[in-house]
Amino acid sequence: YALSYGVKKHAWVLFVMASIVPALILTQTRSAWIGALAGVASLILMRRPKAAFVLVTMVLAFYALSPTVIKERIRSGFDPTDPNTRNRIELFQTAGRLILDHPWLGVGPKNAKHEALKYRGSNEFPDWMYQHMHNNALQIAAETGVIGLMIWLWFMIRLAWDAWAVYRQASRKPHPDFLANAHKEAMMVSSAALAAWIAMMTAGMFEYNFGDSEILMLFMFIMSAPYVFAGSGCRQQEAISSG
Repeated sequence: YALSYGVKKHAWVLFVMASIVPALILTQTRSAWIGALAGVASLILMRRPKAAFVLVTMVLAFYALSPTVIKERIRSGFDPTDPNTRNRIELFQTAGRLILDHPWLGVGPKNAKHEALKYRGSNEFPDWMYQHMHNNALQIAAETGVIGLMIWLWFMIRLAWDAWAVYRQASRKPHPDFLANAHKEAMMVSSAALAAWIAMMTAGMFEYNFGDSEILMLFMFIMSAPYVFAGSGCRQQEAISSG
């Protein structure tokens, strides 16, 4: 919103960000951090590419000024001996073995958490850890097989493709003055949808966020917004012709 309409006239955006960022940090959830960073970075590159350096500087400054607990949380993600990192590796390997045994149709929805126990590599981790695979693609492939995974990938790629089509269409100029607001709105919702898609897919490499109803509901709402402007190019031409 701020990138489309400016921060000076809409200072309330800064207050919203000031409440969201600390909440995100306090979750101590690295997949959410990575996803949010990827989404924000992609949004800035689309709308304000010259500000990319500012983003990098802010991220480095944040890390340098962060308390030890935050730094340790970040570093542990690169440490293969860390318990949290080891359990992710174990889950990915378990999912791989399960999928190889049930490649086409999987083991059925909601059944992966039960079947995964048969494919665990060791008894080091508790049973409850295998409730899902902490990865969207692996979880969907385990439950519905390669066929289900291909359908899901097609669906996700189509969402991104359609949002990109709206963004590309809205990026074209000139736009008549009486269509300026519609142009800004189309740019805003399509770029936000693309950023949300990148954030969702990035975080989904380390978490089964597609299985969280509250996240999925918000994600689908954001991804549906560009479809409001999907035919705006034709309507703009009609408006100009009849103008």
